[in-house]
Amino acid sequence: MLAKEMVIFFGHRKEPFLCYDPYSGDIYTMPSPLSNLTHGKAVTSSAVCVSPDNDLYLATQPMKQLWVYSPVHNTWQLLAERLLCREGMDVAYLNGYVYIVGGHDPSSGAKIKDVECYSVQRNQWTLVAPLPHSFYSFELVTVNDRLYAISNKRMLCYDPACNQWLNCASMKRCDFHEACVYNDEIYCICDIPVVKVYNPARGEWRRISPIPTEVNTNNYQIVQYGSKLLLISCTIVQWKKNRVTVHEYDVTDDRWLNIGTMLGLLHYDCGFMCLSARVYPSCLESGQSYITEEDDVRSESSTDWMDGFSELDSESDSLSSFSEDEWPRVSLARPRIYLEGSF
Repeated sequence: MLAKEMVIFFGHRKEPFLCYDPYSGDIYTMPSPLSNLTHGKAVTSSAVCVSPDNDLYLATQPMKQLWVYSPVHNTWQLLAERLLCREGMDVAYLNGYVYIVGGHDPSSGAKIKDVECYSVQRNQWTLVAPLPHSFYSFELVTVNDRLYAISNKRMLCYDPACNQWLNCASMKRCDFHEACVYNDEIYCICDIPVVKVYNPARGEWRRISPIPTEVNTNNYQIVQYGSKLLLISCTIVQWKKNRVTVHEYDVTDDRWLNIGTMLGLLHYDCGFMCLSARVYPSCLESGQSYITEEDDVRSESSTDWMDGFSELDSESDSLSSFSEDEWPRVSLARPRIYLEGSF
């Protein structure tokens, strides 16, 4: 078996996750751990992170589950139950621990400052130093043995060595959409099409070339793919038909290059989130059936369009979940994994 770096799309609970190589066009499916849950309707959304060993960790919201995916076995394992129910959270892996940060209590709506920490070795949860400020509509990333919680208004850094949260220079933008780590710096999409980059060593922000935009594009994801930085955008071509386009960032010339790949027109929700990890294609199923060709779409009648339109409600969201009557069609907020009850 040969491992291969792929972009993984996490979407609807009933559907498997998609694994995609934007350079070769290869596409596979990964099983979802939530598709057969009898209480699946109680899961509104999830958050995902990946370890340096390419183990994927998926935390459900508002339930207290944490799952881990083994690429070699192509299976998900349910881990020890988390301590708190929360929504609007994010998750990150750091040095053998999984951290759950931010969000609010689904019953009371109270913002949660408690930080949950899971030990991979002991399969146990504990609480570490709480946040000095509540976080919602934010992203949690890892750089050089530290956690960074980033929103449009503030950025905090957690140092596990001293169990302390520290204030960092804020991004000072109106909107925040997405972030990822690339070359030990934090790249953030904010106030679309603005991209700001934070250098933790210098404690400074800078702007780079803005991302390319297109009408009806409602999802922008930024992903480190091996040694490359990719922008993955989703554009609605027709109702419930989505075109995914991939750009690569050229650091030398400070520009975004369309690498000429796309997932055609997907029978897939546009509220996906994605990350990059090494998986084993020989363990996965083919994902070609999830692609709709252009000619197939053109042959559909206008009646099909209107049937799809009746199911869509536009709604701007903050971070993670949609209610049963909402559809993430026009939201420019950073999406999480939208599951059953979201569509």
